[in-house]
Amino acid sequence: LFGWFTLLGAMGCGAVAGIRQHQEASIVHSSGRSVHSEPTSELVIAGMNAADFCQQANPGDSDTDAILQRSIDQLSSDVFGFPFSLSIAIPSVVDTPLVGISQGFTKLTGYTREEIVGRNCRFLLQGVPQEDINMDTRYAARRYCRMAHLRNLTSMAHSLFIQRNRRKNGELFWNFFMLSVVPSSDTTFVVGLQLDLGSELVDPMGPQSADTIAASLDEHRKRLVLVQAAMFGPSVPNSLPDPEEESLSEARPFPGSEHDLMVCTVFSEDAEVSKTIAQHVNLAEEVKSWLVQAEASCGNYQQAGTLPWAAWPTSRLALLDGGATVLRLEADTLPTGAVAMSVFPALVKDCARSFRLRIDAVSDHWKHGVIEGTWLPSMGFTEMSPAVTDDLGGLPNHIEDIQQSVTLRGDGQLFKVRDTIKCSATREELGLEASSYQACAGDTLECTWVPGCMTIRANGKVILEVRHQMIHDPPEHAVYGIVDCCFAVCKLTLLSQGPI
Repeated sequence: LFGWFTLLGAMGCGAVAGIRQHQEASIVHSSGRSVHSEPTSELVIAGMNAADFCQQANPGDSDTDAILQRSIDQLSSDVFGFPFSLSIAIPSVVDTPLVGISQGFTKLTGYTREEIVGRNCRFLLQGVPQEDINMDTRYAARRYCRMAHLRNLTSMAHSLFIQRNRRKNGELFWNFFMLSVVPSSDTTFVVGLQLDLGSELVDPMGPQSADTIAASLDEHRKRLVLVQAAMFGPSVPNSLPDPEEESLSEARPFPGSEHDLMVCTVFSEDAEVSKTIAQHVNLAEEVKSWLVQAEASCGNYQQAGTLPWAAWPTSRLALLDGGATVLRLEADTLPTGAVAMSVFPALVKDCARSFRLRIDAVSDHWKHGVIEGTWLPSMGFTEMSPAVTDDLGGLPNHIEDIQQSVTLRGDGQLFKVRDTIKCSATREELGLEASSYQACAGDTLECTWVPGCMTIRANGKVILEVRHQMIHDPPEHAVYGIVDCCFAVCKLTLLSQGPI
């Protein structure tokens, strides 16, 4: 149906040689301007350091050919026949080269497969006027590809970008593209899905474009489901399923799910004794599969002294260390939006409900002191289970919008959502004084809910306490901890408090 073309892997050594040739040489545009490889070493990712990343292969390394060939061999030929624009790259090689593109990508850009494979996607910026290039978008896209190569990555949210690009014929267009992490049994791929928004877009981030972008995002996610199902076989059918009938919350097996989970090492809080927890790089869309894995690994989490989070692909975060750690993406520019919930219910002790977390890293891009205007991590509870939340489309990007919840936002504001009705009270209305607390890596925060009161403690000391009639009694059924890893706190871990 799609006029499938030959898989790159069928080209054997020729495909790999082509990639090597593109990487080892500068890319020279017809204008004569050279575009060199951009190193990733200078990328700064808040909360992480160089040791947190797997080693990347360089074009001249002896094992690079084998890495490239193995990556190509894993891909099914079916994905390259898709009529929509799709690109597949590997972050395990410096400069994240493309190892595959779809028919739709060649149609969108005007370049042939031979001109594209082995290059970094920035060749689409060649010939774009400098004033039209969004450098923040370039940096964020490079950082996403770099983060896809984190050692203990469990899953990572999609990232969305708008950038002015240029086709081979010189025509400029606005490219709305989404980057996603898709794993195989031993390789992590970065999948790009592109949509042409046309030659003119007055304000790409303005309200006039909101409907277009929302529709484009929905289209990207539907297409990603098809790509994930087809990347490693079996063959897709002769006709694509109607995207309207695709359920993004439907549980699907992920590559390698029939095998034992890989194991990573995590160090406990109080000693240099390593504990093992089940860990596998997961598809961000496959939340239900992740919940099954996490629940099956509860004993390993208990040994490690941690518990897993559940997060959705629209949250601005990555899950690390078997899902126990939240890392906020773009923590140097975005203060909020890294929203997650606990997989297991909060601790029950008499009439109290509570959960604990550890601050693993703070960002110097934000003030650390509450009295200086920074926020604590926003914390609260919801009566919605992760599975039900997934059926409803996942968590919203703002923690105060979570259904059936009571939340202490990081600025001291109290929120309650019951049956879609949201109530709130400001810090001033609550009579709260500014806390002297300074966010510090290694601190333990505990959020407790009792009738009429919510409390946050840091290292056992109360730093925020709210008593208000809006805070109803905790229900007898299970509730789940919710958090937004916001402002100065860019990385945190959910801690175990007892038997699950």
